[in-house]
Amino acid sequence: MTKLTNTQLLMYLDGEADAELEGKIRESEGLQKRVQELAHLQNQLKIPLYRYRCPKAQELVEYQLGLLPGDRAEVIVNHLSGCPHCSREFAELHVFMDRETPLATFKKLVVQLVSGITDIGQTRLTPAYEVRGSADKLLIYEAEGIRISVDIQDDVDASGHKVLVGLITGMNAEDYSVQLWSAKNQIAETQIDDLGNFLISGIYPGEFELMIKGPEVEVQIQKLQI
Repeated sequence: MTKLTNTQLLMYLDGEADAELEGKIRESEGLQKRVQELAHLQNQLKIPLYRYRCPKAQELVEYQLGLLPGDRAEVIVNHLSGCPHCSREFAELHVFMDRETPLATFKKLVVQLVSGITDIGQTRLTPAYEVRGSADKLLIYEAEGIRISVDIQDDVDASGHKVLVGLITGMNAEDYSVQLWSAKNQIAETQIDDLGNFLISGIYPGEFELMIKGPEVEVQIQKLQI
């Protein structure tokens, strides 16, 4: 059997072999078998590298919705201009979102602190969760008819920590989640129950951003002191 190096066989696979080398490989069953083995190995190596530079699908969605910071959005724009795979995926995403989830229905709201009073008319709206310990402070935030009551209490199960108890009214919060962020790091996430209540415990005091995220609305409470 003609002895050829793997480099020569790879040249054949890449279409860079001369006529003499091609003839030797075609005439030898042993060399053809080695070429097939190398081709299989190449494919196995390509799988983890395939589109490794491409943004994740979720990031394309966030770019479509205008949620990415400017520097990252610019990276996505440049990538889309040179990647046919992501360009096609982005075009399909655009069609899907126009049909299923129109961009006009998505809102990104930053609510404003309006009061620390819990009485609204004759109705006292407070979170339904029962948490041991006395309440430290209750804050109320509003934006476009959405009201969020945030009750901050001592966490008796974790000395020096706090419990955040919340109630959302004015929107259907089903399928929404609540995230607590500190210095661009997500430190907690929880679901909202069917009555609009949520609870996060074990929080060390500091300044946070509270985000309520769902399919149609993203609500932010910025600079929340806990």
